[in-house]
Amino acid sequence: MISFSNINKQYGKQLLFVDASFQLNPGEKVGLVGPNGAGKTTLFRMVVGEETADEGAVSVPKKLTIGYFRQDVEEMQGRSVLDEAIAGSGRVGDLHHELEALQREMSDPDKADDMDRILDRFGHVQEEYEHLGGYALESQAREVLHGLGFKDDQIDGDVGALSGGWKMRVALARVLMRLQSSHLFPVLRTAGTVVEGAEAFSQNEVQHKKSNIKGLLHRIFEYAMKWEILETQRNPMQLVEIKGVTKRVRKKVVLTVEQYQALLAELPYHIQVMVMIAMCLGLRISEIRALQWPDFDLKGRILTLTRSIVGRYVWNGGKTGASEDEVFLDSKLVSVLEDWQKRCVETPEAWLFANADTKRPVHGDAIQKDYLRPAGEKIGLQGVGWHSFRHTYRTLIDDIGTPLGVQQRLMRHADIKTTMNTYGSAFEKTKRRANSRVADLVLPPAIKRQLKDRAKEVSLKNLRPETAAIQ
Repeated sequence: MISFSNINKQYGKQLLFVDASFQLNPGEKVGLVGPNGAGKTTLFRMVVGEETADEGAVSVPKKLTIGYFRQDVEEMQGRSVLDEAIAGSGRVGDLHHELEALQREMSDPDKADDMDRILDRFGHVQEEYEHLGGYALESQAREVLHGLGFKDDQIDGDVGALSGGWKMRVALARVLMRLQSSHLFPVLRTAGTVVEGAEAFSQNEVQHKKSNIKGLLHRIFEYAMKWEILETQRNPMQLVEIKGVTKRVRKKVVLTVEQYQALLAELPYHIQVMVMIAMCLGLRISEIRALQWPDFDLKGRILTLTRSIVGRYVWNGGKTGASEDEVFLDSKLVSVLEDWQKRCVETPEAWLFANADTKRPVHGDAIQKDYLRPAGEKIGLQGVGWHSFRHTYRTLIDDIGTPLGVQQRLMRHADIKTTMNTYGSAFEKTKRRANSRVADLVLPPAIKRQLKDRAKEVSLKNLRPETAAIQ
């Protein structure tokens, strides 16, 4: 891992870092974002050892290989393009240049008295150089440079005579040589040119990398809001779409009514109520966590969705504009809600599902991990999660013959293509009828009586202490 501990760095009167600390663990992907002059390049130069901190400690493993694409290419001068590319190959590149220097000394008459030392050193360097595959280094470097568009006369010419654009290509060649020497980039002998090899490499990787960058930026924005650098808001990366990227397709878990009832019997009462809401209305877990009692008109049997909770943050607004809607309730579900209203934890915000200790909404991911998945496995179902109930709801409303336009409204999809690529509207009566038919399936009288009987034996004070909550 790479770690910075209590780093201080200053240029003149400009303070770049004051007691700065961070740790980069193996496998992590981190982006460094900041305005010009904030110290991004200085930080990288400290990582590669080109600069030192005024105070504090920088820890970089000795055997770690770092590919560093420099911005300051204008500093390249004084040696050939080939030597500059070879210099990027790390230890083997250093040995290559030392062997050249020793050979010059061996042919220098003025060094005759020191020849024993030179020959001894040459033998040791040559042995290590050969062991590391150094004698193929020059041909590999030429191959890389040819692939980047260099001609032979340019490769053997002075790097200082190149324009800034060509120097950038040399800098890229240095990185490729470093990664190739560490077996992190494929040897491109069979590809013909590095460009062809890089294109083949990029066709499989570039779109995936864009997706990784999007995920990384999503985390950066989340932490910026957590640390109050930005005002709490919807993460802007949720609005970014990457063309050509196919999301990982997960196997959909759709429950039969019998499987749903068996699963329900394995859950504590407060989670049963959450699952019944999910199954009867098709709500997302982010919407269920954000429910408050003033959102309900139990007499009119209407729920108004106005917010969602993602992670620690309350977002005033649904996932999409269509998510903010009136949802119609079946009378049997209203009875369940009225019973739950008498038993739930009372909070100032009137949350439906709050932790008894923190008075904050329970955490959906932890409930999925600690309750839903184990309950599903107990009845022979793998991968049961909150979205399983939304998939099941969609299947049920389709199975009972609900018109596609009504399905879109019930699922609250912004784009009809998300549902079935069909346009249309839906009347209140039709939506009520569809939700009632689903409730008839998932809330039969026998199950309702069973749940009420079990509820008498369950007290929120006796819930497992690991019930998750937003802290």
